[in-house]
Amino acid sequence: QMFRHSPLVVAFDVRNEPHDIRWKFLTWGDGNPETDWAAAATRAGDALLNVNPDLLIVVSALCFCMDLGPIKEHPIKLRFDNRVVYEVHNYIEFQLATLVTNQLMSWTAIQRLMWPLFILLMAAVLFCVNAWIKLGKPRPPRGTRTLTFFSWFTFCCIGVLALWIGMYAFYRLYCNYYA
Repeated sequence: QMFRHSPLVVAFDVRNEPHDIRWKFLTWGDGNPETDWAAAATRAGDALLNVNPDLLIVVSALCFCMDLGPIKEHPIKLRFDNRVVYEVHNYIEFQLATLVTNQLMSWTAIQRLMWPLFILLMAAVLFCVNAWIKLGKPRPPRGTRTLTFFSWFTFCCIGVLALWIGMYAFYRLYCNYYA
């Protein structure tokens, strides 16, 4: 309201660099009221245009303004035509992750891969411990077997967690850049 009549204010940015927060992954145009950034930006843009219909509404791309991919499928439609300006930031030159093509694997694919990988590692640990128990002569004491099992289990959990955190950091920095 305070800039309503100022001729120096021509646009409002709805939100600068939207990004995922606490395991809530932003989406674009899927209709989910908790994660749909396009719907939230549309509501905010319409509210701003109700105050001043002459404004331009700046809508940031997903993932720190780097992912313009979904905008083609679901463009923002405000109450007034020709009022949307899409904002994109170009950080790609500053990221080591750009050495790998963005078509290799998305963050969603990494998430889907991690649980089967974790289960496979746990099955491998159980198989190895079971084989060790069956083949071992003389049979190790129960305390040793338990310690070995939990050592392998901890090792695998730490390995999977480190892999998951590393891939998360890599792909969150990379953010499926499409500009």
